[in-house]
Amino acid sequence: MAVESPDTHTRAQEEPFHHPSHAYHTQSSLHTATLHPDSSADSEKGREDDRTRSPASTIRGNEEAPQNPLLVDWDGPDDPEKPVNWPNSRRYSIIAIISTISFLTPLASSMFAPGVPQLMTDFGSDNLELASFVVSVFILGYAFGPVFIAPASELYGRLVTYHVCNTLFVVFTIACAVSSNLNMLIAFRFFAGLFGSCPLTIGGGTVADMIVQEKRGGE
Repeated sequence: MAVESPDTHTRAQEEPFHHPSHAYHTQSSLHTATLHPDSSADSEKGREDDRTRSPASTIRGNEEAPQNPLLVDWDGPDDPEKPVNWPNSRRYSIIAIISTISFLTPLASSMFAPGVPQLMTDFGSDNLELASFVVSVFILGYAFGPVFIAPASELYGRLVTYHVCNTLFVVFTIACAVSSNLNMLIAFRFFAGLFGSCPLTIGGGTVADMIVQEKRGGE
């Protein structure tokens, strides 16, 4: 019967157990490092960079990026120039004016209809198509107006757009009254409808700028 010596038993306890899978992973790692020496060097360099990075650079990385100088915004939610912070008297006066204009311009399209028979008699025409078109051409101006008015309000501002369109609406409405023939009347009514569509086009945006969403429709 063989008897183990104490030295043999001690060496067996001190030597670690080597599992075959451990040997396989070790060989794979050595093989990878041999095939890709640059990747090992890069990873080691990245660890050195992490250890040598200063706290100041970390703080600078966490700071917010500077704002875009081309970005136009208010000076916080309490900016007095922001329309929602205007006095109530000013806001409600503007809403009343826009509501009045929005009522008058559609009225100009329909209040003309009862006088069409007398108009056709004065101009010596019995064409029913022209009699209908001279009324509906105003609505045709409504269709084309927003195509030009909406971009103009973004380029030049709503106030300038309101003033220009309201002035031209009055001018072309007066021109309709002094027209000397049916062709002039049709053309002037088209332009009156085109510029008269201004409050219907940008009026909603004006109200939305002055009244917060929770208070629209009543307070």
